[in-house]
Amino acid sequence: MIQRIQSLWLLLAAACAFAGLKFSFYSGTKPTDPLLKELNGTETILLMITGIAVGGLALITIFFFKTGPCSSGFVCWVFCCNWY
Repeated sequence: MIQRIQSLWLLLAAACAFAGLKFSFYSGTKPTDPLLKELNGTETILLMITGIAVGGLALITIFFFKTGPCSSGFVCWVFCCNWY
């Protein structure tokens, strides 16, 4: 049961990550610029790579729940890659 709930949360995380590429997740103005600025995940290459990586890793992680050692190694690898 816990694995199914975890899969639903991971699927929701992937959907939100990919939706951030299409829809605006921030809008505001700068004090020096009165025009409204909207920001989505395709504004800069770093945001696009991060959004795709987060969504892809969430989808990949859903299918690793049956293989314990493989998923543990994968999670450790992802954690170490996030520090660099």
